[in-house]
Amino acid sequence: MTEDYLHLLWKSKRVPFHKISPINAKEIIVKNSGEHNESQKGPDFTFGSVNIDGIDFYGNIEIHVKSSDWYRHQHQSDNAYNNVILHVVYVYDKPVYQNGVLLPTIELKSHIDKEHFLKYQLGKLNKSEFPCENLLTQIDVVHLETMKISAFTKRMEAKSRILRDLNLPNDSVFYHLIASAFGSSINKKGFIELTQKIPFQQLKQISSKQQQFQLLLAESGLMQSSSKEKSTSIWHFKGTRPGNFPDIRLKQFAQFVSKYDFDTSFIYFTPDKIQEEFYKMVDDFWKDDFKQSKKISRSFSNLILINAVVPFMWFIGCQQEDERLQGKSIELLERLSSEKNKYMNKWKKCGVTIKNAFDSQSLLSLYQYHCSRKKCLTCGVGIKLLEE
Repeated sequence: MTEDYLHLLWKSKRVPFHKISPINAKEIIVKNSGEHNESQKGPDFTFGSVNIDGIDFYGNIEIHVKSSDWYRHQHQSDNAYNNVILHVVYVYDKPVYQNGVLLPTIELKSHIDKEHFLKYQLGKLNKSEFPCENLLTQIDVVHLETMKISAFTKRMEAKSRILRDLNLPNDSVFYHLIASAFGSSINKKGFIELTQKIPFQQLKQISSKQQQFQLLLAESGLMQSSSKEKSTSIWHFKGTRPGNFPDIRLKQFAQFVSKYDFDTSFIYFTPDKIQEEFYKMVDDFWKDDFKQSKKISRSFSNLILINAVVPFMWFIGCQQEDERLQGKSIELLERLSSEKNKYMNKWKKCGVTIKNAFDSQSLLSLYQYHCSRKKCLTCGVGIKLLEE
């Protein structure tokens, strides 16, 4: 609850005066709610009029979230508050005396329209790209953790539905995910289109790994394109760092898929073994025969684990109704370093600690499904903050 909202209620007369029982009087009738003092000095409302137990009083009205805020704001030492005739509070937690006189008080807590309050708060939050950025530190971390799990699950289930709709064998599904991971966000479309031109089963019918590699490069159209054609094609150089240019990633992808038989039994290992085996597999691809591409870095290997292996494990878990496999995918993420991007920077500015890839993936999901769409009323964190 906030004082500015209570001010709005009082000024717009949305308070059900006739239903409110006074705290320390038999009867209080508000005849005039007063004029809002927006100078931030002195009582909140001036020229008010109330009848207390049959006697009319004229003067100022002060509003607080808690009655004890009177003392927290040091009003007892300010002569400007000597003419307060009514104390209006959201929660009455302490009697208040001014110059030795008990202040007549009414409590609003049980008379607040919760839906109206949430809409008011939401309207304020919607002015920010990241609505709760200044409020997150005010709530118990358990609310954020709960929403992280919920948003991550929603993200994985959405990806699983897309993979299911492809109606492909599992090795082709993994081929699709690996391509998507190599494309990252900017060149994902180009890589996926390449896998549609050369389906996994067609690629693996070619016995020569060198020929598989060359076919992928040729069908991409990227290696033969001029600089001008590259800039107008589905491949994008702008907005990517040199190490992430599509021609570099394409060579790495071609070498990866030509060397890998797409045996996915490793997903049934323990999370630490999955990570170990995947690192070893990637490293081995650059040890022998044709070294035609730059070696995949450990950080990019992690991104493949995050964006291909984990969604695949979740997808297979859905297929087999195996919650343990899904749980293991989360454990794998918890072993990996968090991603670094503008969304994580936003969360860090809010004081949120991002320990690992599960945190970064779940926070990305939370931003995607709730924050960016301003759906605070569908978010447990948002609702809790709005109710505070």
